[in-house]
Amino acid sequence: MRGVVHLWLGKAANKTRLNKFLKETYVADDRPISEFAASQGVNFYDHDFMDVEFNNNDAQETFSKVSAKDEYLTNQGRPFLK
Repeated sequence: MRGVVHLWLGKAANKTRLNKFLKETYVADDRPISEFAASQGVNFYDHDFMDVEFNNNDAQETFSKVSAKDEYLTNQGRPFLK
């Protein structure tokens, strides 16, 4: 079975703002659990399979810390990292 990796890159003013964007709130209705979920058009995602890195400087350095980078690079992301 081939794995699937979704890569989302964004810009946040600082780590505090990023954490606010990702903060999850669970309620009984169908509202998105976070600003991130709302921005993706979903109400829920499994954060157990999510890596988050904040880096002011270098996207390549940040991407090198992502746990699924090998799967991504194997399939289509080779141009991103040299």
